[in-house]
Amino acid sequence: MGNNFKKIFLNENFCFFLLFCFALLVSFFYFYTIDQHAINSALTLSNEIVYENKFNILNITHHNTWTLTFHLLKFLINLGINLNLLNFLILFICLSMSTFGIFLISKALSGSIFFSFCISCLIILGNINFGNLDYPVLLISEHTNGMSSQACAILVFGLIADKKISFAILLSIITLGIHIIIGAWLISILFLSIYTFKQRDFKINFFIKKKIYYLITIFAILILSFSHFQFNKIDVPYAYNYSLYTTYLEVWDHHRSKIFGINYNYIFLTVLMLSALLYFLRDNKRKKNNNFFIRIIILQVLISFTIYFLYKIFPNLFQGIFLKIIPSRFFLLHSVFGVAIILSILYYYTHVLFKNKNILALALIIIMIHPIVYHNKYFNKFERIYNNSILANKNIDYIFWNQIKKTDVSNGVILTSNNACSKTFQDALKPILICIESIDVIPYRPELAKPIKNILEKIYEVNFSNPPEKNHGGIWYDRTYKDTFEKRTYDQWKVISKEFDLKGLILPVEWNLQLNKSFIGKKFTYYAL
Repeated sequence: MGNNFKKIFLNENFCFFLLFCFALLVSFFYFYTIDQHAINSALTLSNEIVYENKFNILNITHHNTWTLTFHLLKFLINLGINLNLLNFLILFICLSMSTFGIFLISKALSGSIFFSFCISCLIILGNINFGNLDYPVLLISEHTNGMSSQACAILVFGLIADKKISFAILLSIITLGIHIIIGAWLISILFLSIYTFKQRDFKINFFIKKKIYYLITIFAILILSFSHFQFNKIDVPYAYNYSLYTTYLEVWDHHRSKIFGINYNYIFLTVLMLSALLYFLRDNKRKKNNNFFIRIIILQVLISFTIYFLYKIFPNLFQGIFLKIIPSRFFLLHSVFGVAIILSILYYYTHVLFKNKNILALALIIIMIHPIVYHNKYFNKFERIYNNSILANKNIDYIFWNQIKKTDVSNGVILTSNNACSKTFQDALKPILICIESIDVIPYRPELAKPIKNILEKIYEVNFSNPPEKNHGGIWYDRTYKDTFEKRTYDQWKVISKEFDLKGLILPVEWNLQLNKSFIGKKFTYYAL
């Protein structure tokens, strides 16, 4: 009986099924309070949310940003798919890709299916990684594009570790549509490595009929999506102001700021990972196990580190498009699976050293080090997950958002606090003036700096040249403008509402503005203007 159970559990297909269930469960506990930003854009593109003023900042941003994700979501929304289901599916797909990618990498290096399964779950649950650079690690996030591109990158390297290079190439091409910068980087690294290390095998394995059909289909979808984007772009009517653009980069931007120095802890962990890989490569040279995977990781790290180092030491070398792409983001790609690489190689050599039949017990000890050391972090995390889950928040504020949904805001928009932005889009289906938490569209659309400055200074009374929250990419905290909003008189609000076509405000319920409260929910209050 015990042997039969062991055979089932150590079966790779069964582990994939368990990882699928794991991603399903984690997604269920998270999705209800994570409103994916991509859905906000898709609602605008599908005309579920209509901007009478097509030159609204968010409307321009949504129509002038190309990603296949927006168009797929638009298609599903037009089919009538529930938005909560779409939020769940996005998170579930990204978590599944990350989990499977980590599993494949760990299995290739450790040789243990059980250990790889446990490591995959641990890294996802504990959000264990080498840390952030100028760009954050996004395993579970509302930032759809960043989270999905990171998930794609993890799975691409997982497929390479599993010696499925053709599928890694296909996924890299798909990533072009999801995040063009990361997709282009993955394709470049893959083909450079294939040319350098594995050119002959690639020619034999890739150019077969079935995979060519896949390739043609993927390119057809990408071309169709990009053509649709080009036909629906909005001409930006604002003039480019170089001074405002450089001011944004200096005092607002979060991903390209010169104030963030070199992350030496991250570099140390990366060097540790490279040392482990080089030792493993030398030790397994005769067996030729995963040599291509190890070499491509080393190549990716060395090239991305060179870019990261040059950017930190000589930032003025990076201008124009080379600055827009966020040079440090490529060095971040191994932050998550780098942990799996180190632990898997540690497990492999521990197994070789002890030659213990009960090595599974040793694997559990290695795996449990992090949860034991950081037990408070895990207890707090599980409590937070439950408190934010659908089980604890079922139908919360449904009546409030339904009232907003029925409210007529024709020829106007709503101004919200940070936490109400996505809710106003997805639960109330109402157009918003701006989501002030993130104004990082400016590096991609510098012409929008002027109208954003106008909103910041007239509504929030924030000096664009001297923000209270420096290098946050926007205003993260509601408290930054709470006093300004509460002190403003009714007549002052009327002047602002006329200039910006504001029909109402959605703000935290604890706030007390000098306006009549139209609807009061559990978390927010609606003030009609």
